[in-house]
Amino acid sequence: MQIYFEGKNKKISEEEYSQMLVFFADLMMNNKQQNKLSLLVSFKKKHKMEGVDGYMLHLSKNQYMIWINKKIDTYAQRETFAHELVHVKQYLNKEVSKKDNKIKSKGLKYLQTTSSDYWDNPMEIEAFGRSVGLTYRWHLKN
Repeated sequence: MQIYFEGKNKKISEEEYSQMLVFFADLMMNNKQQNKLSLLVSFKKKHKMEGVDGYMLHLSKNQYMIWINKKIDTYAQRETFAHELVHVKQYLNKEVSKKDNKIKSKGLKYLQTTSSDYWDNPMEIEAFGRSVGLTYRWHLKN
């Protein structure tokens, strides 16, 4: 696993983000996926999207970028990082098409409704659910 950082974050160190990546990845990804993963974590304002705490972009085969809003509190940053890593896991496991973001996983398709609302999206349902548990486990460990 490779992790790179862009921008500064005074609230959580790069070391802690690196440790969280290993911890969360161990819970969601197999060794092969972890070995191939290259992740850029950005705190730069140029990547900011209004109204969101973070987002994930698939850059190329095993390369992803996660942007985190460094102005949110530390707990929210950790939970947002976990949330976005769930999306990375979804791509690595081919649960979601990298081409058009269509859901491919039978488990996620089962959650699909006719609603196009963000909160009804199966990718988000899983990410919000898992991020709470991942973050809680991180805090128990640390």
